[in-house]
Amino acid sequence: MKSLFHYSIFLLIVLVLPRIAGAQAIRADHTTTDLTLIPDAALPPASNLRVHVRRASVGGNIDAGLNAIQTENAKYDRSHWIFYDRGNPGWEAKVIDLDTFTVAHTTEYDVFSMKFCFIDPDVGFICYRDTLLQLEAAYPTKRFVWWTIPIETSGNSNRQLFNDSIRAFAIAHGKVLFDMADIESHNAAGIKLVDGSNPELMCSEWTSDGGHLSLDGAQRVADAWWWLMARIAGWNGTTGVDGLDNVPIAYNIFQNYPNPFNPSTKISFTVGTRCSVSLRIFDMLGREIATLVNGIKTAGEHTVEWNGKNSAGQSVASGVYFYQLKVESGYSNTLKMIVIK
Repeated sequence: MKSLFHYSIFLLIVLVLPRIAGAQAIRADHTTTDLTLIPDAALPPASNLRVHVRRASVGGNIDAGLNAIQTENAKYDRSHWIFYDRGNPGWEAKVIDLDTFTVAHTTEYDVFSMKFCFIDPDVGFICYRDTLLQLEAAYPTKRFVWWTIPIETSGNSNRQLFNDSIRAFAIAHGKVLFDMADIESHNAAGIKLVDGSNPELMCSEWTSDGGHLSLDGAQRVADAWWWLMARIAGWNGTTGVDGLDNVPIAYNIFQNYPNPFNPSTKISFTVGTRCSVSLRIFDMLGREIATLVNGIKTAGEHTVEWNGKNSAGQSVASGVYFYQLKVESGYSNTLKMIVIK
């Protein structure tokens, strides 16, 4: 029965959700390590995500980098993001640990993830891939972050093969990818370091001992993690200009709050210029059930409230719903929310 349930959810994801919004990969890499890329409006939704990452020592470096960023500027509040020290029980045990933890704590977090360590060069790609696919199918309202394996200042062909496979699969299938190896292998000037046989090498400026992150390296990786969380929370990763003192404003829609909710929730979005905007609610079958916005909006941030009712004024049933923002500029994005009665 469990397998049948998982398969049913998988068919729903494959056949129904693409009608609402095409799956597009989100990849954090060396080009996403600048915190100033993220508009302030995108920070609170990212901060409010309940995140759990299973990690060991390099993950501890990232955790310290996130703390350093928050200490320097309180607007980067990562208090809801847990990087749990799971230790190094072996690569297969780490995959099983993620599966077990997710099943036991699925209601407690919005984002689940685990990372391998540079001591895990022989990770089984198929095992890792299939476990994450099964979790995504079983828990379609949660987000799962895929990772490349962190690298060292010495190359490893097995690790490189795994990382190349993960990149190709994640990008082709619309996954959320934290490309740790790409971040570590590029220096501050954006130049990639490789050895003669082509495996990526960790830049010496980001490491303290050839594998673990230095303080600069930890904050660089933590910057990219903030970028990824902002994207998961609804930021589209681009900016527009509103014509008022040339202040950058992104075309974004953010995660509703609260979520899950009963009886109402608020949805915020930003537009870069005065334009025509629509914000609609869809059910799991892709049927439109309510229109919240359909008209001209000025440049800036806007917030609307949905009372959990359809266009006929009837309360909707408990379950997963989708809200989609469309802007005449061509921007479109769809996010999930949960109604609990």
